[in-house]
Amino acid sequence: MGPILEIKGVSKSFEGVLALNNLDVEVSEGEIRAIIGPNGSGKTTLINVITGVFPATSGRIIFKGQDITGLSPFRIARKGITRTFQNLRLFPSLTVLEHVLAAQHHRSRVGFWGSVFSTRSGRAEEEGMVSRAQEILEFVGLKGRADMPGLGLPYGQRRLLEIARALATGPELLLLDEPAAGLSSEEIQALERLLREIRSRGITVILVEHRMMLVMNVADRITVLNYGEKIAEGKPAEIKNNPEVIQAYLGRAYAAAGS
Repeated sequence: MGPILEIKGVSKSFEGVLALNNLDVEVSEGEIRAIIGPNGSGKTTLINVITGVFPATSGRIIFKGQDITGLSPFRIARKGITRTFQNLRLFPSLTVLEHVLAAQHHRSRVGFWGSVFSTRSGRAEEEGMVSRAQEILEFVGLKGRADMPGLGLPYGQRRLLEIARALATGPELLLLDEPAAGLSSEEIQALERLLREIRSRGITVILVEHRMMLVMNVADRITVLNYGEKIAEGKPAEIKNNPEVIQAYLGRAYAAAGS
C-alpha cells in the first residue's frame, strides 16, 4: 500500500531549541509504525505537530495526498487523524459510555435542534451512537463498564477508555502516545492483541512507546529519533541490531538479551 502520511522536511523549534530537525517519514496505509527514542528525542512533539497542536516551523505534512500543514486540531481530526495522550485526560463527571459518546459528537448529522427537540431522526441517530459506543467498549475490553464513572476504572482500563474514545471518532490514522505506560505485563499482552485488532479493522497506527517488547512484537516498521532527527528506520530485527540505535537508545544489554 502507498503512504497514508508523509512528513516532509518537518522542523519544530521552541524559542531557538530545535525539537524536530528536517524530519522525513512516510507511514504506509494499514501498518503499525512505532516511533522510539530517548526522552527528549522529539517523539511527542512529532505527534503534536501531526495533529496540529503545535504548528511546524517548516516542512509539510501530507495526509492521504492532501497537505494538512497548519490546519487546526479540530479540522485535522475531522479528516481522520486521532490521538491519545501520555497523561490520561478523562472527565470526572462522565461515565465510561458518555466519554465515548462525546467523542462521536462531530459525526452527528441532525444538528443542535434535532437533539434539543428529540426529533425522530435525532432519536434514531442517538440510538445508533449508543449502540456503536457499546460495540467499541466491548471491542477494547470494557464490556459491562459503560455506567461506571470513567475515573472510577482501574488505571489499565482508563488507558483502554482513552483508546475507545479515540476510536469513536472513526479515525483512519490513530496516534498512541505511550499507551502501555503504567500497565502490568498481562495488560501489555492484552494491549498487544488490541493493537493488532485495530490494524485488522483497516486503521493505521503510529505508536510512540518505551516498552520495547511491545514495540518489537507489534510494529511492522520502526522509526528511531534522537535529538529531533531520524537516526534509523526499518523492521524490528533491523532496528534491534543497528549499532547507532544501540548506542543512542537500546543499549548493548537489550540487544544481547534478545539475540
